[in-house]
Amino acid sequence: MGTYSIQQRKVMLAKNPPEVMPDLSNPIGNKQDVSDAVSTFGLNKNKPAAKAWIIKRAKQLGAEDALPDSWGVKPATKTAVKHEIDVEDYIRHASFMQNKVSEISNGE
Repeated sequence: MGTYSIQQRKVMLAKNPPEVMPDLSNPIGNKQDVSDAVSTFGLNKNKPAAKAWIIKRAKQLGAEDALPDSWGVKPATKTAVKHEIDVEDYIRHASFMQNKVSEISNGE
């Protein structure tokens, strides 16, 4: 993954879709970041969550080919790419961001 500062990661978190996990780990803003995330995957404490995140971002970026074959993810065809918004994920993300903004505003 590219080297991203905490401030850059906060900006990435505020994007829709977010480009970083809620704990600000595993920033994936582009296809190269997918490859980098796969390379450093073993360093993650919560491997199932990190793997799901990397796969999700790879699909969003059309970078499934950067994922290991052992992960069992097949690249989407260009004509079949579909973007879905999970309303519950969106609400959780919005709530999380609201809390983070409050924390930052309160100097926490």
